[in-house]
Amino acid sequence: MTEKVFGIDFGTTNTVVFSADDGKLENIKLKGKMILPSTVNYDSKNSFDLGEQNDKSIFSVKKFLGTKKNFNGHSIESIYKDIFQFLRDNICDQNNLNAKVVLTVPAYFNDIQRNTMKNSANNAGFTTLKILSEPTAAIFGHDLKKDGIYGVYDFGGGTFDFSVVEYKLGVFKVLKTGGNLNLGGDDIDNEIIELLKNKYHIILPENLFFKNKISIEKLKSSITDDDKSVNFSYYSDIDHIETVRMVSLEIKTIAEKYISKTIEIVKNTIDDCNINFENIILVGGSSKFSFIKNILAKSINVNESKIITKSPDIIVAIGAAKYADFIVNKKSKSLIDVTPLTLGIEIFGGFVDPIIKRNSQIPIEKTEIYTKDSPDQKNIKINILQGEREVAKYCTSLGTIILKNLPSGKPKIYVKFKIDIDGILSVNAWTDNDINEEITINPIYNLDKKKVETILIKDSEEGKGDIKLRLLYEAKLRANNLIDYINKFQKNNPEMIDSDTLETMKQLKTEITNSYDNLYELQNLSDSLEQIVKTFAEQSIKNTIIKSLKV
Repeated sequence: MTEKVFGIDFGTTNTVVFSADDGKLENIKLKGKMILPSTVNYDSKNSFDLGEQNDKSIFSVKKFLGTKKNFNGHSIESIYKDIFQFLRDNICDQNNLNAKVVLTVPAYFNDIQRNTMKNSANNAGFTTLKILSEPTAAIFGHDLKKDGIYGVYDFGGGTFDFSVVEYKLGVFKVLKTGGNLNLGGDDIDNEIIELLKNKYHIILPENLFFKNKISIEKLKSSITDDDKSVNFSYYSDIDHIETVRMVSLEIKTIAEKYISKTIEIVKNTIDDCNINFENIILVGGSSKFSFIKNILAKSINVNESKIITKSPDIIVAIGAAKYADFIVNKKSKSLIDVTPLTLGIEIFGGFVDPIIKRNSQIPIEKTEIYTKDSPDQKNIKINILQGEREVAKYCTSLGTIILKNLPSGKPKIYVKFKIDIDGILSVNAWTDNDINEEITINPIYNLDKKKVETILIKDSEEGKGDIKLRLLYEAKLRANNLIDYINKFQKNNPEMIDSDTLETMKQLKTEITNSYDNLYELQNLSDSLEQIVKTFAEQSIKNTIIKSLKV
């Protein structure tokens, strides 16, 4: 006997739920609607409601997941708890009180955000089978007939993702992902509002935003490729509608500005991959601009006929429900997902040692071995980082583990990173002396969204600066170690150093000190100093052999 399961797509703009039972799909209407706005409402008695749009509605709460944002005394965490309680009350009946669900999130949601989503659903009484990336869910929702490489272009209200997925013999394998959590249709809407204000001298009333947002959506859907005029009807007050004539090309220019940003992410994601796409699938409400296909086709040199769209507003929920059906009712297809950002720890000097690289297939488990910085060190703090930068302070700290009362000497310290099938991270650290600590990355709310955005768009120039900084730091360590060795050797073996070598050493040490900010010079000078060290080492070995023979 099969079991009914559910796929939930709680989006920035809209929420869609589908059920599946042995391949049979059904849209679960919320308040009688196939697509329910993701607007949050609390009345005067603090009663929660989802989907109503009025002057007190909270819009785009998904964009604030994992932050300290507070709306009239309601934290994001408490709002999400209410959202999933609402969904459970509207989904479940006497036949499925313990509903099993697959939840969808942007591919670039980090562990904090994924875990918050999962905990909110579980606390509301759902059994969460998997946290599935939205582009992955979208491609899972399509009935693919042919093996090949597929791209998923997911342009929603608040986020953008692009994923490269291989489909072969019934298995979906995510090869690469790229995205930006702060790029979506909301940006286009906001710039249209600025155009109205600056050119047409129209200020849309804030308390009627919910009504005029619908008007803006209608305006965007009427865009043409020429300079014809289009009507924009808006509420100037609650009972009065006014109309202004706008130039269609102005709206298209605004939309293209943000579409071009998505194209850059697409190019970066597929760069150097030499990929031939079987199809590119368009997903999300903001992907419905008629000219996106043409722009995308020209930008990445694919045939426009390979760019397809199928119910972009609901396909993510359909794919999530299908995947839940595959898990519970034992279908044949499977999926291999990836982790979107690199995970590692902070090491001496403030740099990052990556342990699990971005785009690694999950689930995954990896262990690295370290030692203490000094023999007398009693405690060690392991700072768990997520991001693409070489310098720790530019990455997101997900939490810390502290190992205490370490023995003297330099015992081995083992650090294990494990990502489960839902993309949730746990980190375990231990020593040979049975000192053991473990952490599951639970939600913390000090995440700097600007910093996350920088990570997601992978600022290549700053990244290159990080690498140079790290190389310079390592070159300084090498130079200082060489100087320390020579100083000790000179003190213990003064008779082995002639005056010319002594003068050369002195000059090199001075030049090294004066070249600390010049990587090229520092490396060359260290190479010269290392040759002297090798000569000393060889002479020491020769002297030791001679002494042993005399004995």
